[in-house]
Amino acid sequence: MKPKIKDIEINLEDFNAMIASLESILAHRRKRPTTKSAELFYEHQINYYKDIRDTKKNGKLFVLHSAFAPVEILYAFDVVPAHASFLVGAIAQLTKKQGEYMDASSRFGYPWEVCQGHRPVVGGALLKKAPKPDLCISVQIGCTNAASSTMGLARAYNIPIYYLDMSYGGKREVDFAYYIENLKELITFLEGFTGKKFDWNKLREIVDIERQIAEINLEIMEMRKTIPSPVRHRGFTQQYSVDMFTPGTPEALNFFKCVREEIRENVEKGVGPIETPERYRILSILMPPNFSHKLLDWMEEEHGIFSVGEPHMAYWPPNIKLDPDHPLESLANKYYNRPMVAQLICPAQACLIPDTIQLARDYNADGAIFYANVTCHTSPVLIRSVKDTLLETAGIPTLVLDMDVADPNYTSQEEMQERIETFMEIMESYKEKRRREGKIS
Repeated sequence: MKPKIKDIEINLEDFNAMIASLESILAHRRKRPTTKSAELFYEHQINYYKDIRDTKKNGKLFVLHSAFAPVEILYAFDVVPAHASFLVGAIAQLTKKQGEYMDASSRFGYPWEVCQGHRPVVGGALLKKAPKPDLCISVQIGCTNAASSTMGLARAYNIPIYYLDMSYGGKREVDFAYYIENLKELITFLEGFTGKKFDWNKLREIVDIERQIAEINLEIMEMRKTIPSPVRHRGFTQQYSVDMFTPGTPEALNFFKCVREEIRENVEKGVGPIETPERYRILSILMPPNFSHKLLDWMEEEHGIFSVGEPHMAYWPPNIKLDPDHPLESLANKYYNRPMVAQLICPAQACLIPDTIQLARDYNADGAIFYANVTCHTSPVLIRSVKDTLLETAGIPTLVLDMDVADPNYTSQEEMQERIETFMEIMESYKEKRRREGKIS
């Protein structure tokens, strides 16, 4: 049975302001249209957050989860899921209150060294400005900050939390078997918590939709090899968000179908997504700053720099096999091999390095930008091996862009732009070297 928890008065003014901000962005997009997928993306975001807002009105439970939770199982239970750091981070960012939320977490004892992408989760809960869920689910895989921040919110709101464990580092078949057993235990727990019998047919339908999305992702990856790049920088961040938030849903499938058709149209016409001609093709390693997506626009529009491969975000390895007749095995396959997880839990030489080298070759990259989030506890150790291997094996340079993924006070957009402009000269020199060696035309 669902335990009774003492009510805590929550102020949703910031949350509602965030939804209003997204609605304003969508209205602007419709007034000055770019692509249909861009409109669908903002519609998707608005509907996602409105579902959270309306849980009580619609008689549904609200479950907040950390990164890489098996959201498909939550949808099969017909509860409303939400990604903790993306939800509270979006509230702080779109209301321009990152400082307020982070200061609150600091006063509680979370130092600035804790990833700024996750500190707002605790700050929002302490300020009583984050929507209050009925349950939290925390997953420890790759990112310790993601798991701990969700646990911090559960503690601040005095709500139950379920901890889903994922083993890694051993034989993959052993990890899969362990994870599948933990998924079964999660389902048993949720049956008791929700008072509902689990709908296995619903899960099979969800996995089948996710299978279709995975196949579309492989088609998109193949088309992105085209010169000039047929897709904008923001494309990979939007695709990552949609599948992270709402995997296996008709809305996500509709979005990915739209993206595929837009890319296909550009490929068939032999044109890029904007008028600025392509000058440099780069790999984007890890996440660009959430507070400044305009940096990505500036790279394209001012300098013709297009991201053509993202090993941590838009890279779907072909070994992700999803079979609706074996839904739990499919989820294990997906969550151990999906972007970000696979690169963080496997030895770099076994996963990230070969994937990145293959992307550099297949997509004719001229350079790479490693978005080095200074408060991330996992990714900085990868910098040296990635940078050296790309230069030695693929002959392309890497810009290590020190920044904070959520806080502009560490590195501003202007500072990042200066470093990128300097890096363009380096890319050009290596590009000329490869021309002399006959490696590119």
